[in-house]
Amino acid sequence: MVSAFGAVVSQSAPKVQRAAEIDANGGLLLPAFVDIHTHLDKGHTAPRTSSPEGGLFASIAVAGRDRAHWTLDELAIRMDYSLRCAYAYGTRALRTHIDFATDETPPGWDVAALLANKWHRRITIQRASLTPLDVLADAETGPRIAATVSRTGGILGCFVYRNENLKKKLERVLALAASHDLELDFHVDEGLEAEAEGLRKIAELVPRFSLQGKVVCGHVCSLRAQPLNVAQATLKLCKDSGVALVTLPTTNVFLQGRCAEETPQTRGITRLHEAREAGVLLALGSDNHHDAFFPYGDLDLWQSFAFGAQIAHLKRPVSDWLDLITTAPAFLMNLPEVSPVNVGSPAEFVLFNARNDYEALSRPQSDRRVIRAGVLIDTTLPDIRELDELLM
Repeated sequence: MVSAFGAVVSQSAPKVQRAAEIDANGGLLLPAFVDIHTHLDKGHTAPRTSSPEGGLFASIAVAGRDRAHWTLDELAIRMDYSLRCAYAYGTRALRTHIDFATDETPPGWDVAALLANKWHRRITIQRASLTPLDVLADAETGPRIAATVSRTGGILGCFVYRNENLKKKLERVLALAASHDLELDFHVDEGLEAEAEGLRKIAELVPRFSLQGKVVCGHVCSLRAQPLNVAQATLKLCKDSGVALVTLPTTNVFLQGRCAEETPQTRGITRLHEAREAGVLLALGSDNHHDAFFPYGDLDLWQSFAFGAQIAHLKRPVSDWLDLITTAPAFLMNLPEVSPVNVGSPAEFVLFNARNDYEALSRPQSDRRVIRAGVLIDTTLPDIRELDELLM
């Protein structure tokens, strides 16, 4: 039952308190989704960027060239379109990384702020800067970026991968976060080279700067390429320092190990079972959608989760892992937790016709129902043709 105030009430509650009755018909009832790692500023640029065959760094170069198109108006149209899709699929909150390549505030940062106001009460939007480590660690540029992020209520983030003088540069970044009381969200070790040690270095440094519980590390694909004992030692450091991990299966399976000449031999999924066994807090995000990094996708977090569950061979019941897209990212984003079963909790649900994990993972769940503030919303997706003229 749902009350007139959009909260769950007991079936025995007086009728005057009830606003709606929704028959679940034995279907799975999930809290509305929380997508902790997205890239709204890049979304739906695939018609301009295609899909480079060289993998991650080729995609970075192509996306960098596409930024010439990123005016305030152009970004507003694409980013709002992505939010309309995410909302229809059942997402109630998301964090978007915004390319922040210099100390000049990028237009995407301002557009995301405007959209956060526009989408207030429908989707909570958080902004995380995305800056190359060498830039953020620069003695002049880094403090200016951190000051802007702090002043505008964002999360500080950067891209870390096999950088020279890694420890020294990370120390500078963590010092910036500590001095501005900022949370950190890293893109780290996004590759399959076993020698990548960004995650380990971050976990070692976090306690020195009293940032326990304030650091999220996304991707961490290199953990899978490392010997088990080495990966386990790093995961123990993450647990001890309160570093959370975010896996991005769709983009990383697509990008990592990519080769134009042959079928990929290795894929970029991190050690999810080992991380859970170590007690590390885990979440799963959509990451890129319809852009140079991942030319498919539509910000349907369930689709990303279902793909990850299959590619990572998540232990059954898969329902034990649903916290990756619901309660865990909500905790990491400091959001109120939503539980579909507790009387008095907000009525913010996604309802599947599927009754168990077999059924949920066997079909795309395109007939899902989304309940927000106790009301069934219209889940009609926007027509992709709306973007044709913009992307020609």
